[in-house]
Amino acid sequence: MLDGFISGGHLKKPLKIVACERSESVFPYRAYEHSPLLPITFYSSFYFLHRKLYLTVADRTCYVNHTRNEYVLEKQLLFLSFMVKIVGIGGSLRAGSYSQLALKVAAERAQALGAEVEIFDLRSLNLPFCNGENDYIDYPDVEKLQNAVKQADGLILATPEYHGSISGALKNALDLMSFEHLDGKVAGSISVLGGQVNSNALNDLRVILRWVHAWVIPEQIAIGQAWKAFSPDGKLLDEKLSERFDEFARSLVENTRKLRGIS
Repeated sequence: MLDGFISGGHLKKPLKIVACERSESVFPYRAYEHSPLLPITFYSSFYFLHRKLYLTVADRTCYVNHTRNEYVLEKQLLFLSFMVKIVGIGGSLRAGSYSQLALKVAAERAQALGAEVEIFDLRSLNLPFCNGENDYIDYPDVEKLQNAVKQADGLILATPEYHGSISGALKNALDLMSFEHLDGKVAGSISVLGGQVNSNALNDLRVILRWVHAWVIPEQIAIGQAWKAFSPDGKLLDEKLSERFDEFARSLVENTRKLRGIS
């Protein structure tokens, strides 16, 4: 028996699930009426044990139990799995950052594959320089970042390349975390350069992440001459680069499921 809320693009308000049992290929549940707009979309979700459950359903049927003012919906279960939780961190503090644009593209591609993505923009966080201490009580954003990463399954790290390596802002953010937060995470790395493509920053990220026992996927992205890689509205202009983002997102989501044991 599962309890929770179900929502969809055709619903203005969630429907509360009052009964929910799985029975072979049919997934029936009863829901209170909170919106007259039906049917529910094919992709619906509800929270269960603090993790979002990704539910794909088909063959929508419904009828109204007028005596109890309830909708009774029967769905054929096609796919049921926990959502992958990913945290993205952008390592640039520059206004109009191309690293942030790249991170946004990667996050959107991962979301399209069913992942739940939360982006942390270091420009909007008040983080101190790491001093090797365990507590930063005067900087609540440190704990906010640490907790989000600790609860995540995977990471997307996007950095500009400064002097042949990752940005100081991203390195400092990682230094504010420990094995407690980073151990076992599945990570994908993106570097953005003003000049020609190379893998210096990506290689350094691999060393750092390996040191904290994270898993780095084989796919990585380096964007050279970033000033001409994006349109004014932040879209990728090169089709092959866009395909690399698709491959990157697919690898991150699939490998996170495998390595984190998310079915």
